[in-house]
Amino acid sequence: MGLSAQQMAAMQMGGQQPSPEETQAPQQAQEEAQRQEMLRRFNILQKWIYGIIFLVVMMMLIGAITRLTDSGLSIVDWHVIADILPPFTQADWQILFEKYKQLPEYKIDNNDFGLAEFKTIYWWEYIHRLWGRIIGFCYIIPLIFFIKFAYIPAGHRGAFIGILVLGGCQALAGMWMVSSGQQENRIDVAANRLAVHLTLAMMILYYLIGKLIDIRRHVVTKAEPSWIPSSLMSFLRFNYVFIIIVIISGAFVAGLRAGWIYNEYPLMGGQIIPDDYYSGAFFLSNMSENPTAAQFHHRILTILLTLSTFIMAGLMIFVTGTQSRVSKIAYIMVGIVTVQFLLGIITLLLAVPIVLGTLHQLGAIALFAIYTIMIKEVTKWEPPKTPPPPRRGENQQYQE
Repeated sequence: MGLSAQQMAAMQMGGQQPSPEETQAPQQAQEEAQRQEMLRRFNILQKWIYGIIFLVVMMMLIGAITRLTDSGLSIVDWHVIADILPPFTQADWQILFEKYKQLPEYKIDNNDFGLAEFKTIYWWEYIHRLWGRIIGFCYIIPLIFFIKFAYIPAGHRGAFIGILVLGGCQALAGMWMVSSGQQENRIDVAANRLAVHLTLAMMILYYLIGKLIDIRRHVVTKAEPSWIPSSLMSFLRFNYVFIIIVIISGAFVAGLRAGWIYNEYPLMGGQIIPDDYYSGAFFLSNMSENPTAAQFHHRILTILLTLSTFIMAGLMIFVTGTQSRVSKIAYIMVGIVTVQFLLGIITLLLAVPIVLGTLHQLGAIALFAIYTIMIKEVTKWEPPKTPPPPRRGENQQYQE
């Protein structure tokens, strides 16, 4: 048999062969160096994803303020490059104000506005659009770097490109939404387009949070998801879809200004179902165009979601134990949904102050985020009473 280079060297030095520990030491050192490099890259990638999540959440809150202040139609034109800089001279401001005066919103709702009032709503819409450009810049440039130098593990890169595509769709949806408010006899953007705009934002947030958890689990921690019965997993998925529906119903409340009517709770005009709940239009049109129906639906859906969340969280704690990771998430979920439900009632009773309306939007984002984390934390087994089989963590490696 042939001798290895290490064995020949050992014979030349006195006939002693290296021990198994000595032969394995270089390999272990190399593996440790690779692991440290992987952790270093992940830490950089993680900070970037956290930063983008922060920017997206702030964008959604700025969007909420823009809607609450009726600022969304203040900038008539949309140019990707030319509109980056705001107006500087009085003449520039006057040109923009004259364009705004041509809109039905000004003629019907804001015809008492002077230049000072116009500037207020202009700045909110300007910040909203500028923030979108900032997100695009902070996402695209690092993404190119992370893909080129393999900071994003193989198998996950397509998802980040998909997020970029969603961001482009979101920008187009924003233009499409604003254009609806510039049509004849409209003083607001169409509520259904506002709902699409918000839904795309939630999709972007879902993929950002989800990929962060996926990469951390499969590449760094190697932690397995918690196992729960398939029936409970189905319940969780149902609630996840349900919260998206509730958030979309909130978009219709905002788009139709439905929060400024029936500022009482739990009744509406002293009735469970108010007289003007049905406008006589087709059912779907009534849902999406009647402010009373929009508020009524949002009330009912939030009550059902709150109760459903309580039940689901209780079952999660019972099945996985009070000290499990899942239970800790469930406790947070119960706290968020409780605060969000009470905050919604207070916001309604006070006729939607801007601060409370924005906090209510933040509460919806927080509840959606904690549900996303829960979805990623658990998996199911079949049948429920059978212990889950052992699973090996995926050994995703960074590719050079």
